[in-house]
Amino acid sequence: PGEIEELRQSISVEECVRLGADAVKALLIFGRRDNRLQADNMAYITSLAEECGRWNLPLIVEPTTWGARFTDDIRRQVSLYADMARISAELGADLVKCDYMGEPEEYQAVVDNCPVPVAILGGAKAAPESIADTIEKAASCGVCGVVFGRNVWQSENPAQMVQALKAITYRGDREEFLRLCR
Repeated sequence: PGEIEELRQSISVEECVRLGADAVKALLIFGRRDNRLQADNMAYITSLAEECGRWNLPLIVEPTTWGARFTDDIRRQVSLYADMARISAELGADLVKCDYMGEPEEYQAVVDNCPVPVAILGGAKAAPESIADTIEKAASCGVCGVVFGRNVWQSENPAQMVQALKAITYRGDREEFLRLCR
């Protein structure tokens, strides 16, 4: 984080539909040095949401704190994530993919302030016990699920890792999750 100020769309919504995508995901980067880039990113999300709506394809928005104006202290403020999640929904997100941080009592504001479902992201590859702790804490405050990448495709058996995540996310079965992660 800190120097990614501008990103571009890499594929059209129509091409996503042709390829059989279940959803489209886009980044909404907060804390940019250039307010015009922030405004352009917000306009892009709104336009993308409209295009996804025409194709009946859900839009996942991942608000990030990658802008260079944010310090590490600001990036750890749960209240910032509550605002970013709400803004993502207001711009047209059907689902918000958001960092989980803090304690459930703090993170509850992220879920409560967002009018669409919130799912947590996985971030860097982590130990199974740490993943389980995070999912359990997030679930306790109403997060609807997980959108994990690296913790799936960097695992030795990605299909089994998906099954493990389903066990803990949808059934609250920590033991089954840890068993499947071995």
